[in-house]
Amino acid sequence: MGISLVELSEKIGLSTATITRALNGEGNVTEKTRQEVLDAVQRYGYVPKTKRTTTRKRNSGMVMVITGSLQNPVHNHLVVGIETELAKHGRHSVVVQTDYSEQLQEEYLQYAKDEGFPCIMILNAIENANLIRFLKSPSSPHVLFINREPASVETDSVTMDNYRSGYMAAKKLLDNGHTRIMLISGPEDSTVCKARIEGFRAGMKDHGLDSGSTPVFYGDRSYAYGFSIGKTIADMPASERPSAVYSLSGTMAGGFIDALNSSGLSVPADLSIICNDNPSNFFAEKMSISSIEVDFRSMGETAAKRYLEIIESKNGISKQILFMPTIYERSSIRNIGT
Repeated sequence: MGISLVELSEKIGLSTATITRALNGEGNVTEKTRQEVLDAVQRYGYVPKTKRTTTRKRNSGMVMVITGSLQNPVHNHLVVGIETELAKHGRHSVVVQTDYSEQLQEEYLQYAKDEGFPCIMILNAIENANLIRFLKSPSSPHVLFINREPASVETDSVTMDNYRSGYMAAKKLLDNGHTRIMLISGPEDSTVCKARIEGFRAGMKDHGLDSGSTPVFYGDRSYAYGFSIGKTIADMPASERPSAVYSLSGTMAGGFIDALNSSGLSVPADLSIICNDNPSNFFAEKMSISSIEVDFRSMGETAAKRYLEIIESKNGISKQILFMPTIYERSSIRNIGT
């Protein structure tokens, strides 16, 4: 009895996606790797499965939604919007999670291509060379990016105006007298975070302040990371602390505030904060935090409508749909101006 594809992958140290491409003569696979796969197939007795036409036919009306994590509340709202709108038109989606793994993203993309999905929606895509090659392949399904788009190619996308978001955060804090401000960001290579930071610095500059002096802490957007930065700030002497923080995610803001509270500090008495995406939606126990938001469910619905428009028009022209953020003033910013 032969071994499975996963077992073959473990034996030779190549991903299942790479093995599949090598066997099918597709993708960016070197001749050396292709021969290694063919030798291993013979040595271990792996028998490739024949694609079933019925499966491809069934998938022809489906959309694959690739998300980093459904534990991300923003992604939950987006997925609900996508599924709700698709269902209105008799279409459905398959939702898969990558846990922000580049390899899993690549494998799901290849699976969608192999199994006949007409469209892939990617939430917070990881941009790399393999993704760009996939987008440029004429045999790949249509890819629609949501919440984050590649910087190096023009694609269909539905995103938030992240530059505007950062600018609004700077203006709100500056209007309340804050000039010693710290930023808590996601990964340094995130296009979303880069745009928000650029917008924030532009806001500082337009008010005559040195935007380059604003400290930025780069992390993973998690509650735990926000909590760790909160503890770091709480341990500083009061004279050295910033008077305000801009958190580029609501999840990090929730952790940050918990850390301050556990150290005997409070918002906004000791420190003001504004964030993207209201954490009160995700952490019921949190205080009311001033935030910059878009309606993510509506963004998901718009992405589904864009997909339906694509399959009806078939004109191949990409479109970038931008959602304008709104600032919601709550009780986390103290006015310290004169």
